[in-house]
Amino acid sequence: GRAVETLMKKNGDDFPFAKLGDFLSAPDLTVANLEGPIPAAHRQTPDDSLSFSFRDSSGSLLAQQGIDAVSLANNHSLDRGPDGYANTRSVLTAAGVESFGMQRGVSDATVLDTTVNGRPVRLIGLQAINSFDPASVEPLISGAGTNAFIVVFIHWGSEYRLTATSRQRELAHDFVDAGADAVIGHHPHVVEDI
Repeated sequence: GRAVETLMKKNGDDFPFAKLGDFLSAPDLTVANLEGPIPAAHRQTPDDSLSFSFRDSSGSLLAQQGIDAVSLANNHSLDRGPDGYANTRSVLTAAGVESFGMQRGVSDATVLDTTVNGRPVRLIGLQAINSFDPASVEPLISGAGTNAFIVVFIHWGSEYRLTATSRQRELAHDFVDAGADAVIGHHPHVVEDI
């Protein structure tokens, strides 16, 4: 969206990925946060807007770069309403990119079960910028099975803050105590502490 789309039009669709080589395609599983919808009727996001829209070629572009799955559990996945969210999932599926998570609540779409090198992996996409009930996640973690590698992929924190909040730490510990193997956060636009 915004200026990135302008640069892609000028320099080619793969412009944002041009210097990465096989960094994204080399791993057995590459997961990203897709922070915006792919609506059926796309218009470029104005530079001063915080309501995003991505071109329908975004799904195939992500697949070409080696991205296997994207979380839609963020504060922009419903920028084009429920139809934009549904179209995003459809476009991604058609391109061979799995998706999981949603902007609000916990549902069947929250979880993606996949397999990596014969081992079951469960990805749980959560959005915790607003109100959030961590108790709703425990059954998703415990229901993954004993051999599954469980990753909680969560949209949280304060933008541009370099350290996690006490609430982030508390939630991370709760998820690990419930059986999560990893907790990976996104949203602050900077790399926070580990």
